[in-house]
Amino acid sequence: MGNDVLPKTIRIGNSSSLAKQRRVNTSAGCYLVRKNDNNNIQLLVIKKVWQDGNERYVLPKGHKEGEESLEEAALREVMEESGYTDITLLRYLGSSTYEIDWDEIQMKPDHYFLALLNSSKGEGK
Repeated sequence: MGNDVLPKTIRIGNSSSLAKQRRVNTSAGCYLVRKNDNNNIQLLVIKKVWQDGNERYVLPKGHKEGEESLEEAALREVMEESGYTDITLLRYLGSSTYEIDWDEIQMKPDHYFLALLNSSKGEGK
């Protein structure tokens, strides 16, 4: 392979049992930005509360459904999680992949796009 660098996969969990079911669970989301009245760039993050009560700030993203494209999934998820609807995808940024080891082992490729919030059309959450 020469000087090629293989992508790293991060494992979350404590088992590598061959007896467990495995599946790929693809997600898509956005770095959603807007210009404010002072012409500064703002990045939208979503506040999530985990089951253990911990709060985290995350980028809006979610699972790809059926035959939808990554672009369609990213837009749908950002609209669902933010409440904003006037969004333009600007470009694909890349992906990260990790494994979650729960009752089954999930390989999680997450794809991200840069997106612009054109207006506050839609309520926002």
